[in-house]
Amino acid sequence: MLEGNISATIKTEDLGHLSDVKSLVINKNVKLSEEEAIEFLGNWNLSATYTLLDLEDFYLTPINVSQRLNILAGEAENLIETLKSMGLIEATEVEGKYNAVPLHFDDSFVASADLLSLYSKVSQKSLSRLTSKDIFSFRFEAMSKKVIQKYQAEINGLLVKIAEESKGKNDCELYATGFFFSKISRNRKDK
Repeated sequence: MLEGNISATIKTEDLGHLSDVKSLVINKNVKLSEEEAIEFLGNWNLSATYTLLDLEDFYLTPINVSQRLNILAGEAENLIETLKSMGLIEATEVEGKYNAVPLHFDDSFVASADLLSLYSKVSQKSLSRLTSKDIFSFRFEAMSKKVIQKYQAEINGLLVKIAEESKGKNDCELYATGFFFSKISRNRKDK
């Protein structure tokens, strides 16, 4: 399952056609077209701007977004307008205060092999921001694919649990998260 909080700047034409999915259901009233879904998932700053709304008392203004994401205020303003036009944020009675429309990614969309290029570029963008002060772990391990698949949902669930438990905390910041298991060796059958 892909949460709506990761992405990287990617040109749509680099991803090819996603033939498996016609639209991405956001809620009963809002749907993203295939192109909009790729734009949302493929634009690191757009997804990050959307996710900033998870921070308590965050006001979605160009200045606030530009300061949090280290981007120009003009770019932040364009990102806010794009989120509005996609129907992913709803204004509240308080100026600058928006609610995010919950994202629900269809399993066939998330599992599409066509998204591998997108995920690679998203990961590269996220890793480019990694510093020695961040939390990270990397290792090589001998593992069984069946065992990995057995625990995949549990690992995803743990990431969701960490996000839920973090809500409302004073030290809550925006993090790019994820996990992958990349087979780097050939087995005897691969010869």
